[in-house]
Amino acid sequence: MNHERHARAEQLIAQERVEGISQAEHSWLSAHLQECAQCAEEARQTEHALRSMRTAAFPLPSGLASRTQFRVHLRAMELREREPKRRTMWLACAVSWGFGIASAPYVWSLFQWVGQRAGLPKLVWEVGWLVVDDSRSLCRGRPANGNFAEGRASRLDWPRKLTAASGERENECPTTSNA
Repeated sequence: MNHERHARAEQLIAQERVEGISQAEHSWLSAHLQECAQCAEEARQTEHALRSMRTAAFPLPSGLASRTQFRVHLRAMELREREPKRRTMWLACAVSWGFGIASAPYVWSLFQWVGQRAGLPKLVWEVGWLVVDDSRSLCRGRPANGNFAEGRASRLDWPRKLTAASGERENECPTTSNA
């Protein structure tokens, strides 16, 4: 039972600093800390550690804020430049999907007619229609440059482009080889 009281006291000591505790829990903790020297010492050590962390100074490189603002500004400019292209792409996609939906019944009828004229089983011309319809969907979903991998790579590569634009050299890890 005594171990459970110490564990509860440890939890309340940490919780009091982070989240806060209720008045009843605070009263119980205060009473326990007056009775238990071990928990009182832990509370003092926790308070000392937090005070030390608050007063510790972390040296930051000079100009870090201005470089960060510059990079954010460059990224915002890049996004603004690409925005009209994206609007055009979305408009073209919407028109393409609209025509695709509007023409689907006619394409279905065409496949049905060809299938009946050629004496094909219903399953064959239905599968043919599905293949053609899916290929139209894939063509409509393709990015403007026609290359899925290149589009993905350019999106993932924007931090390097910003570093190059800001005139800084990329930090190379000394443990890796350029083989």
